[in-house]
Amino acid sequence: MQDVILIFFITLLSAFIFGELFTKLKLPKIIGQIIAGLILGTPLLAGFFDLGSQGVVALLSQIGIIFLLILTGLEIDLRILKKVRWM
Repeated sequence: MQDVILIFFITLLSAFIFGELFTKLKLPKIIGQIIAGLILGTPLLAGFFDLGSQGVVALLSQIGIIFLLILTGLEIDLRILKKVRWM
């Protein structure tokens, strides 16, 4: 259980740091957070933690992807989409 909390804390901290770094570079914050997830998604953390906690982290990552897709859908402005459609 402590491994899961530690992995969760490391992931949130790195996502926050990368997000702020990308904001300073005048880039979207979400890109920094995605890059932090890609870096941590590699087997970087796999050597430090046992296999049981990795299953929980994989589940949490899938839930995070679903939330990211929902938030992306909420950001779409349908009026602009109607203006630029190809008809």
